[in-house]
Amino acid sequence: MMTDLDEEEDWATSDEPCEDDSDCNAAVAESSLDRLACGLGGKTILPIVMSQVQTMLGNPSWQHRYAGLMAVSAVGEGCLKQMEPMLQQIVEPILGFLRDAVRNTFRIQF
Repeated sequence: MMTDLDEEEDWATSDEPCEDDSDCNAAVAESSLDRLACGLGGKTILPIVMSQVQTMLGNPSWQHRYAGLMAVSAVGEGCLKQMEPMLQQIVEPILGFLRDAVRNTFRIQF
């Protein structure tokens, strides 16, 4: 669901956020992932999410890479205790996506 994103030609120059963003599948999925992480906790959710995120971030599709990055963001609150000790291992690979021309590799060692 988080990869259900439309290509918008003017995304880089648009100042106004889309009003219908909260109704789209990607936004609903992200919100649900946040709620699961807060409800079930990091011990349960983090290993599952990170195994999927690694695959998503290695995908050539920008929608998959975007969804992977947003998944890490979405579980941040609910997985805080488990993510804090490994923050550098999470953030460093993600920083490479700031200049993502095609894709970068993403590996988090638990």
